[in-house]
Amino acid sequence: MMKQLLWGIVFFVGLSSQSVFAQKCNMKQFKDKCVTALQRQRGYTFLKSYPLDGQGGVKKKIKYSYILSRGNTYLLTMANRRADAKGISVTITTSSGKTLLSSYDESKKKFHAVVGFKPKVTGIYYFTFEFQNTRNYCAASVLGFKR
Repeated sequence: MMKQLLWGIVFFVGLSSQSVFAQKCNMKQFKDKCVTALQRQRGYTFLKSYPLDGQGGVKKKIKYSYILSRGNTYLLTMANRRADAKGISVTITTSSGKTLLSSYDESKKKFHAVVGFKPKVTGIYYFTFEFQNTRNYCAASVLGFKR
């Protein structure tokens, strides 16, 4: 009886650890997709990658900041399990809170996996990534620039 109980506990712990492992966000594959998308755009140089782990839906928004320079053109690529990056968007704002752009087109209900922009002023900019209408809370983004 004791042996059966022990095996039952070992089996249950094994199943629990497998389900936790399956829920872990492996962003490397998505980062690689972002880098490939950046490389397709001629003349852009990789700057930074952003891991987007929504922790299974606990975090719907993830915010990062970066200092961008006037005169440079920037490209932000995003990737998740979907080929079109549906379900993940980014809103780019200035340090004063002014929205520059959003990768989600509300009128067409369309997600854009790549967005480009050229800041008018050197300063801190904020990237707010948001998971929208999705069950997939694992993604990545890459920022690149060209002069």
